[in-house]
Amino acid sequence: MYLRRFINTETQTIYTCELKRVDKNGNQFDALLECMPVCDSDGNIVRRIVISDITKRKRDEEMIQRFNEELETACQRLTVDLEKNTHELQIMPTGFVEQKLRNVELKKKSAGPETELRLRR
Repeated sequence: MYLRRFINTETQTIYTCELKRVDKNGNQFDALLECMPVCDSDGNIVRRIVISDITKRKRDEEMIQRFNEELETACQRLTVDLEKNTHELQIMPTGFVEQKLRNVELKKKSAGPETELRLRR
């Protein structure tokens, strides 16, 4: 019924739709149905209908979609890792210098007054 309405339209528009069809062996496939007005040899407008097997194209589109999703996920993970590493690098020099200064102070305190005098000279 849907196909009959699709074909019997009286407009001059080209119609296309994607369908799931079953071949003579019972295998399901993706099809592109195109209906377009054309003139026959007498000048009458008739409909030309073309059904194309687009199964491979649909499979390729789905594969590209999956790859894009995987790539997006990987990019998000890398962005999070990069932001974390950038933050660590930004605070590292300050923390590193502060730790070195604390170590120097601890050495001075543990060495006693005589070592401090030798360090001053």
